[in-house]
Amino acid sequence: MEWAGGGNASVELFDPRTIHEFELELGSSAQSALERNPYSYVEGRFFWNGQEIPVGVRLKGSSSMDGFRGKPSLKLDFNHIVDGITIQGQKKLNMHNMRYDPMKVSEELVYRMWREANLPASRTGYARVTIDRIDYGLYSLVEVPDDPLLEGWYDDPNGNLYENVANYCDFDGGRPCFEAEEYDEGNHDALDRMIAAATTPDGGMDALATQLDWDRYTGFLAMEASLAHWDSYSFDQSNFRWYHEPTADRWSLIPSSTDLGFGYRPWSYPDCGLHGVDPGTYTMGIVSARCWEDLECEEAVLEKMLAAADRLDAMDAVTELRAATDHVRDAVYDDRRKSTSNSHFEEHIDCVETWLAQRPDEIREWVADRRAE
Repeated sequence: MEWAGGGNASVELFDPRTIHEFELELGSSAQSALERNPYSYVEGRFFWNGQEIPVGVRLKGSSSMDGFRGKPSLKLDFNHIVDGITIQGQKKLNMHNMRYDPMKVSEELVYRMWREANLPASRTGYARVTIDRIDYGLYSLVEVPDDPLLEGWYDDPNGNLYENVANYCDFDGGRPCFEAEEYDEGNHDALDRMIAAATTPDGGMDALATQLDWDRYTGFLAMEASLAHWDSYSFDQSNFRWYHEPTADRWSLIPSSTDLGFGYRPWSYPDCGLHGVDPGTYTMGIVSARCWEDLECEEAVLEKMLAAADRLDAMDAVTELRAATDHVRDAVYDDRRKSTSNSHFEEHIDCVETWLAQRPDEIREWVADRRAE
């Protein structure tokens, strides 16, 4: 059953230049249930484009978790009550409160830069949200990494998709480090082979190279390092997903938590461009550490970093930043539940603009120095 416009492309839903109007009805008992058990779905009603749709709702997030007295991030499951319902091809939808993003467009820009590098990444949009007739302000809409995303990026979307269960949990932690979000293969055999390859005693890249989608993996590492997307696999060993494509029998990474891109870490620094900006520090994950130690893998990453620098120049990243923030500015200013001030919104835009303007040349200089070592 298809609602609200139809079509797997989700063009309307994930148009970042449209701010949708979403309404949710939960009721006090459902809200109280979520406060007690935030990751268990409750029943609600979702209103959009003149449609009323039954929906499962739960809270989401870890450090960004918030309750209904604040501004909760939410996951909607359109199949939770009535099986087969989709919203423009989407079975689920993430709604993020953007708690840690002062300028409110980091997810839009970082995911877009990933996709323009021809790498799997979520689409994004925006909505003003009311819950039980109370205004909760502006949310980012982020495509959930499940069937529609996999179908759009992989020749074979019927593989297993794994999310890390905790920070610093990698292949050396075995199966307990991975939660299967998609389990179409019906077994963990491919994961077991990847664990074995990643934990071989010699510690080299040879065993891993036969397991990886080489182009996508090296591209992923290059994007992490180029965009200072530190809250990810190779720097902080957090917020990442591995997908196994069965037909090719190859693994690749899918990004998440891109609200902390551009070197911004709100717990440590007041501004952007200070945390995780050195590409040489993206060595934490087992696969990444081995890649930097392997001349062929390293060179592939360096080439893709230079390509990332060229794309930033070609897309005029500063102009794109200004266009994105101009689009959401009124909604940001009107949002009384946001966790950052309007002045911080403007200051962070200026900071990221400066950082993006200089980043392509910084990348090129770093690559040149690395090759000269």
